[in-house]
Amino acid sequence: MLTDRANIMLDAWRAELVTDAEIRSWAESEMMAISDAGEMPTWLLDLVTHGPGSVVEQGHDWRRTAEFGVEFAFASARVDLADRGGVVRFARWLAGASLGEDLDLPEVVLGYQVDHYLDQGDVDLAVQCVREGLPGILSSRRDLLRKAVGLVWPTSGSS
Repeated sequence: MLTDRANIMLDAWRAELVTDAEIRSWAESEMMAISDAGEMPTWLLDLVTHGPGSVVEQGHDWRRTAEFGVEFAFASARVDLADRGGVVRFARWLAGASLGEDLDLPEVVLGYQVDHYLDQGDVDLAVQCVREGLPGILSSRRDLLRKAVGLVWPTSGSS
């Protein structure tokens, strides 16, 4: 569905994985695929004309926030475990984003562990926890990551 895909694209934009130009290009190609101009959603035209920032700010009723798993996939895709500052930013994001999520998910458990260390003021342990825990989660959750990334960058032949 077009709105589902638009939500994923805007989530990827918010995560800085795609640019304004890529969003506009995607929206233009979607517009070209709509045969009846009367069925074209105005927000799609807004994406092309004003860019994703404008659409996000307007708070359209079709817009929803990403599921935690998708947000995690996008956030973890940007983390460079060798960059301490980047790991700290990810740890802080993860600590806040995982609260209230399903504790059966390993990424949520990691978030709670990181949150505990940050609450204790031990940033070094939080960084160590992310560096040790994230690779295993990414390995075990490859399908989730592929799905989220595939929605933004589909392989040829998929829609």
